[in-house]
Amino acid sequence: MFRFLYRKRFGADRDVRRGDGTASKPPYMVSLRLTNACNHRCPVCGQYGVRGYMKEPERKTPLLKTLPVETYKEMMDDLAFYQPYYYATGGEPFLYPGLVELMNYAKARGSNVFVVTNGTKLGQHAEELVRNEWDMLVVSFDGPEEIHDACRRTEGAYKAAIQGIREVQEWKARLKKPKPLLVTVTTLSSENIKCLDETYSIGRTLNPDLMAVFLSWFTSEQLGKAQGDLLRDTLGVEAFTWKSYAREFAVEQAQLFMDNLSRVENRKWPFNHIVVPSLSGTDMRDYYLKPSEMFGYDKCVTPFLEVNIMPNGDVVTCRDYIDVKVGNIAEKKLLDIWNDEGFVRFRRLLLSKGGLLPQCTRCCGLMGF
Repeated sequence: MFRFLYRKRFGADRDVRRGDGTASKPPYMVSLRLTNACNHRCPVCGQYGVRGYMKEPERKTPLLKTLPVETYKEMMDDLAFYQPYYYATGGEPFLYPGLVELMNYAKARGSNVFVVTNGTKLGQHAEELVRNEWDMLVVSFDGPEEIHDACRRTEGAYKAAIQGIREVQEWKARLKKPKPLLVTVTTLSSENIKCLDETYSIGRTLNPDLMAVFLSWFTSEQLGKAQGDLLRDTLGVEAFTWKSYAREFAVEQAQLFMDNLSRVENRKWPFNHIVVPSLSGTDMRDYYLKPSEMFGYDKCVTPFLEVNIMPNGDVVTCRDYIDVKVGNIAEKKLLDIWNDEGFVRFRRLLLSKGGLLPQCTRCCGLMGF
């Protein structure tokens, strides 16, 4: 993670200053959305949430296609000379049949692997992923059992996830392995904000290596439409994914978020915990009320150090806003796509706008790690 942050702060910044839209080094992180299939239906999700794009039949069909494990292995062989780290997500990545085989293969090729999961399938694979020393598991954790299951719209989700986390911890202790690091991620919503104290208290028994609380990624109708107009006019792309993240927050709601966050963050907890993005005071409230306010985050450099691959092999310029496609790994090698015309053209657009597009104002690639 330190190496990644160093590259983000310094290496990628040099590429930005050069200004020609090319990346001087291969992608440091390869983000693999291995499948869009998911066994949960969280309202805040951009894929299956209230306005999720996976609810649209014309979008859903191509996005449900997946690649065989061998295609990913060939890509990993091509990239092995510099050992990028792989970030596997979904949907629910454990619903991709080849996930464990693929992550073990990446580890054998010398790469670090991070997997983001809802935790319901962890128990089935705990021993193997500990033995193979996967580097990090990021497990969704919305709160106490009743709240977690309600946020997931899935009965039994809490028990399965907690059991999976504990089995991983037990195998780490039994095999005397420090990995994988366990990170719980709580995305704040109207459904879980009032029980934030109890959520942190449960962390005492889970003993995660880190508890992360995300303020939620979203956009406004105004910013979303501006993004759509910009991509249409410059790249000829019809943007649709911003609609999945468009939300508005009332003043009372934003104040409730700020009050609860401030209270729990001012207490001492026996585990590492962070709020992402790191804000304080009234900035926590304004984060929700003023979606165009940047709080010092002045430019996005993610397209210069990270590449995102969709389940069907499409390479896109942003993990959440998947509108701009610049190639497909089933048709062309990833390193050829990395500095090909499509990717360079998008980076130049980003630079021409000062390093920020309308969609960037509440994005994990900018305000996250």
